[in-house]
Amino acid sequence: MFDPMTVVCDIPNIFVRRWTMYGGSKRFHSLITVWHKDPCSDGTDSSCWHKYEHRKMNKYERELEQFIYDGEPIFDNHPHYPDSREHKWFTELKRIKREWSARRDFFRIPWRWHFWHYRFQVHPLQQLKRRLFSRCQGCGGRFAYGQEVVGTSWHSTGPLWFRSESHIYHDQCLPNSGTANGKE
Repeated sequence: MFDPMTVVCDIPNIFVRRWTMYGGSKRFHSLITVWHKDPCSDGTDSSCWHKYEHRKMNKYERELEQFIYDGEPIFDNHPHYPDSREHKWFTELKRIKREWSARRDFFRIPWRWHFWHYRFQVHPLQQLKRRLFSRCQGCGGRFAYGQEVVGTSWHSTGPLWFRSESHIYHDQCLPNSGTANGKE
């Protein structure tokens, strides 16, 4: 199963003069990351997208779709392919149908407009909570500003107010799978 969280957008932190190189271009660190959290209502991680993907076609669209389906073996093969008048007419008909479908599908609601599913990750606040409240599970020490945190759980809650995160370690305190608790 995949993660139901998808990044909608990043708001850059223009107040701090730090940036990193991404593919040869300079980019500011994120101030806020906006996430879309899929509710997984149909058992998949993309239920918001699939809800609007298969809209109902009206009677004329169904007939046109059936005509194109029945006509493809005839008009997209020899003797009509590629220079006959019938093939050019059929190709034009398929192009018009694609444009009509795209124009009609433009107004469907994709997942990125489901603002009620948005979750906001404020990076400076997250770093402050981690510095003030989180402790290493190995040694019990605090994390310095900007220090890397190593987690061992997929289902972490993230930094909390007045409580430490679970399953986080300093890099040197992380118990290895072969050397758990310093024993080999």
